[in-house]
Amino acid sequence: MKDIKEINKILKDITNKTTNFNPKKNLFEQNLDSLDVISFFLALEEKFDLKFKSDAYDKLTTINDILNYIKKTKKR
Repeated sequence: MKDIKEINKILKDITNKTTNFNPKKNLFEQNLDSLDVISFFLALEEKFDLKFKSDAYDKLTTINDILNYIKKTKKR
């Protein structure tokens, strides 16, 4: 899926890691810290021209969660 690859690339660029991230696994369980996650969300907002709700940071814990949120938000 193109979106998963795009999101993975953004996350790799932010974290300077070369491995792909598991879209089903919690971001913090993949050795990301809170600064990585916040930077990731900000990059996604810029890339997809959207704004995450303030509670999204707590609820969107996996790449799949984030992708579903982006798709749902972009349909509006």
